[in-house]
Amino acid sequence: MRGTGFIGGVLVILAAIGLSGCQEEVQSQTAMLYPEFTHGDVDIEPQEMTYTGELTPQILAQGLSEATGLIFKVQAGQLADGTLTIDWALDSTLFADSTERARQAEALFLDEESLRWFMLDSMEHTVRANMEVTSVYFTMDGGKPLTLDNLYPAVDFGEMPYMGSAFYFSLEDMISNPEEGESAAMDLLTGLLAHRLTEGMALVATGKEEIDGASCHTFALGENSPEKFTALEHYAVSPDARIYIMDIAGERGYVLLNTES
Repeated sequence: MRGTGFIGGVLVILAAIGLSGCQEEVQSQTAMLYPEFTHGDVDIEPQEMTYTGELTPQILAQGLSEATGLIFKVQAGQLADGTLTIDWALDSTLFADSTERARQAEALFLDEESLRWFMLDSMEHTVRANMEVTSVYFTMDGGKPLTLDNLYPAVDFGEMPYMGSAFYFSLEDMISNPEEGESAAMDLLTGLLAHRLTEGMALVATGKEEIDGASCHTFALGENSPEKFTALEHYAVSPDARIYIMDIAGERGYVLLNTES
């Protein structure tokens, strides 16, 4: 049996385990919820929640539901080598009819489309921040490819890990407006590397280089201090929004990101 409530402004989720008619006392733990829309202007502070038992995507989804009033309902996630697959249930607000989505979105000052990005962003950030997860894939209804009609930008969610709404909007802007050049490429990489750009880290433009016959903008990700910038990784972005990373160890030069070649 589960119970939920707020104590002192902290969301509490309890899992009660019955033993011979008695309730076993288990130590509570804390997790952080991150309701957010990285491309938009929804401003909801992270919230602490307490829970008992093993932390799962379902517990975090329940916490997000309590914190936002939306229905975050997911099936059991599969975790392997830092990659988590989360399967959305069809009775989640993510798939609600337009009238119900509009009603719930109004409370968060979101349109229907932004609400869905908000739910995806919030779920991905929350599980990645609280579990040993580096990449999140989304599916639906028992492992089927996640499809969301009339979503802009259109995304193939099975092609790569979920990258956050800011990344997908930057990608669409760069493809649609190639004349924006370095600025659009910087925005694209910032969305991709958002979880790496913590305090003391920076992404800087380093120029242009020809890669695969295209003139690409190049960037370095590294440690930044008042004394110096130390590059750790090098990236390049082509005019058609292909992203490359420099293979320093293998000496192959720039290689396409998310390829096995």
